[in-house]
Amino acid sequence: ISLCFDIIYIKLSGNQLTGPIPYWLENLENISTLWLEKNQLTGCIPFEIGNLKNLSTLCLEHKQLTGRIPSEIGKLKPIAASSNNFRGSIPQTCKNEANLAMIELSSNLLEGRVPKSLASCTELKFLNLVSEGIFSSTLGNLIVLESLDLSNNKLSGQIPQQFGELTSLEFFDVSDNLVIGPIPQGKQFNTFETSSFDGNPGLCGEPLPKKM
Repeated sequence: ISLCFDIIYIKLSGNQLTGPIPYWLENLENISTLWLEKNQLTGCIPFEIGNLKNLSTLCLEHKQLTGRIPSEIGKLKPIAASSNNFRGSIPQTCKNEANLAMIELSSNLLEGRVPKSLASCTELKFLNLVSEGIFSSTLGNLIVLESLDLSNNKLSGQIPQQFGELTSLEFFDVSDNLVIGPIPQGKQFNTFETSSFDGNPGLCGEPLPKKM
């Protein structure tokens, strides 16, 4: 296949593409946007994708990708890889650069704790994860976070009280987990509806009927 190495945008979503993610993508040094969602691609994410220094958007939802998510993609700005069959732990992110703006990894088979390295993602605004683990206070350091969706998981423990200091948080959903203890009060948490906390019998405090 003849390639133009000056390509900066590829959108191949919603087709009938099959097989692994093409190996030659790692040669597109100038690419900034790569949309491959809603196809039938299989196999693992090649770790070389994380070496594409100009790549700012990677969308891989609704495919049959498997294996572990390589930590190298933590260098990218948005990561959207929901509705696949990824296993293992959530990769370490923002270890070298703090430019990650979005993480969308819902509807996979991931497990373990939210990585502590997320505390360095100072530009992170949107976070949607699936994890079987303990609620992490790491997320309380994300002061510009606007959306946090952790619903329909198996998270346990308490919602860290420092979450009440997230003044930019506009959407929060921890419904249908195993979370216990008091809900943080004040600021943005006073704006969230009961539905944000449903399905956690051990939770208490406003806006739930069960008081502290």
